[in-house]
Amino acid sequence: MARLLWTTVAINSVVLIAVIISANCTELEYSDIKVIGQNNSYQSLNPQAKFDLFNKIRHVKGNIIFSKGQRIAGDRLLSNHLDSEQFSKPEDVEVLLHYPAAGEGNTITFVEVLADPDVSAEDANTGFIQGTGGINNKTFKMLVQCKRTEHFAYEVFIYGY
Repeated sequence: MARLLWTTVAINSVVLIAVIISANCTELEYSDIKVIGQNNSYQSLNPQAKFDLFNKIRHVKGNIIFSKGQRIAGDRLLSNHLDSEQFSKPEDVEVLLHYPAAGEGNTITFVEVLADPDVSAEDANTGFIQGTGGINNKTFKMLVQCKRTEHFAYEVFIYGY
């Protein structure tokens, strides 16, 4: 469900009024960007887990677009979230996202993740954890991973009806 937020800010005696229409981001539960090793990654803690990987397009500048499903007439942005983290040396990292945070959400039609690891990063992947939902369902758990990166940023867009 979308919500309307009104914000008034005074900057140097000028009053700015901003109207922000936002997807209910509280519906998306997400972990911090977490440095992982062999013993604390999602896959090592859940060895039975299988993944439905997203389509991946890597651009020349290093950013990656992951996508699953497709936009359809009448769908809308259900939730959006972004985060970034800097590291002092190359690290393997992951983020776990769960839609909705509790209960049942809207039917999901399309999920897109824009990932921006540093250009020296070895690889990145995103996938639904099988058995937790996904496209044409009302819930999902999703894992975003990147190997050997000193910087990682991502933004996720969830569409549905």
